[in-house]
Amino acid sequence: MRRLLQGVLLMGLLAGPFSQEVAAQPVVGGASGVDPQKVFSGFTLITEQDFLLPARNEDRNYTMGVGFGFAGELGYDVDAVFNPWRVTALVPLLREAMDRTIPGLAWTSNWLDDRTGISEYSWTFGTTAFTPDELANPDPIFDDRPYGSLLFLSSRRIRVDRNERWAISSDLTLGMLGLDIAEEVQTWIHERIGADVPRGWRHQISEGGEPTAMYTFKYQRLPRLFNDRFQSDGARMEWAWHTLGQLGYYVAAEGGLSLRAGWYQSRFWQWASNPLNSQNEAVGDAEEDRGEDRELFAFGALRGRAVRHQSLLEGQFSTSTVTVEAEPWILEGEAGVSGSMLVKGRRVGLTWVMIAARSPEFRDAGEPRSHWWGSAFATVRFGG
Repeated sequence: MRRLLQGVLLMGLLAGPFSQEVAAQPVVGGASGVDPQKVFSGFTLITEQDFLLPARNEDRNYTMGVGFGFAGELGYDVDAVFNPWRVTALVPLLREAMDRTIPGLAWTSNWLDDRTGISEYSWTFGTTAFTPDELANPDPIFDDRPYGSLLFLSSRRIRVDRNERWAISSDLTLGMLGLDIAEEVQTWIHERIGADVPRGWRHQISEGGEPTAMYTFKYQRLPRLFNDRFQSDGARMEWAWHTLGQLGYYVAAEGGLSLRAGWYQSRFWQWASNPLNSQNEAVGDAEEDRGEDRELFAFGALRGRAVRHQSLLEGQFSTSTVTVEAEPWILEGEAGVSGSMLVKGRRVGLTWVMIAARSPEFRDAGEPRSHWWGSAFATVRFGG
């Protein structure tokens, strides 16, 4: 518990006092008349658990993910470096600095500033956990994936062109590997349901705690092909594609497709089927709706990843008892349903990912195992 408190304290020092209201930067409204984002415009609660997919529940591999995200300029102020009371801006200041200093991205960021119709911000705080197959074994297990956990805080900025055909986002995630939060939560659950209590968490990656970080740059596109002809006042369908790069505890590149069909008002860039992976995308105000009081749609997504490094498998800078080699090519995706309705000017939504899957992540360490899990997340967006 002491290491958990240290990790939470570190996140708090990086995030600063969220209760502070900060000055919003001017943002030009988009072609659709979207107003500048409010200081606090919405939040999301996320849980990813393998028991949400009973048919494949093993409580192994990817065993847990929990997150809380909020959208708005709360905690963002580019002048904070000159004002010690506005330390909320530390993480986004670092992210903005990376946007403008990484070769190639500096030009992209300046180019975007001249073409952006919407610019919005969000945060995510969460934790994820991974385990090997033999939970009751207290010894190091060298022919399976190691125990691993991550406690993180992420700052995101997303910029959308004036015609809302593409969106570019950057994320900076700061976190701690190797804390005991995952062990305590998993042990507490297993003791109460009569399942095997995990005995090998002391062999997890970066046991004792180690700082980590990751920068992500993502491009999303809503093509004109097929999309425009399927838009109407009733049910509609849209598909989008994206590509991204990650540098940090993941060193990877990704490309993917997403599809949704039904009744919806949110833009393609305002919604994600895997918010813990892509960080929080619950942005936008309820007053921006296209006239629908309710929305209900089915969705699916498929992504391919090329992985160069994965710290939760291969370790980071400190020595870990058990490490394995990351699989360089991964396929993952999910499918589910989502719905929302307006409640007193607020859009309240619930999403159920009925099935999520990922191909084996490690190689040359026992029999490869795929991940299977489900997830659910609730979103509230404010109007006015």
